[in-house]
Amino acid sequence: MCNYYTFRHDGSTNFPRSWAFQGSMDGETWTNLRVHENDNTICRAGQFGSWPVLGPSSLLPFRFFRIILTGRTTGDSNNWNLCICFIELYGYFH
Repeated sequence: MCNYYTFRHDGSTNFPRSWAFQGSMDGETWTNLRVHENDNTICRAGQFGSWPVLGPSSLLPFRFFRIILTGRTTGDSNNWNLCICFIELYGYFH
């Protein structure tokens, strides 16, 4: 059960602004654990960002996790590239 997550941005200027952190038990049906819209937390290359998973989804176990972009990133190219170095998941094994 994931109740917090962190990711680190890579060295590019493509900063994510809108994305969803999702969980799944089968890899086909996904549940939004946290949705970000116009989130300005990541604003420097290599920066870390951490967010809690709130609500009833934080009490459910999931086997798979992913981050998907729901809007364009910043930067000169204004594209759909999710540029992160790593992700850390915090919570409980069930």
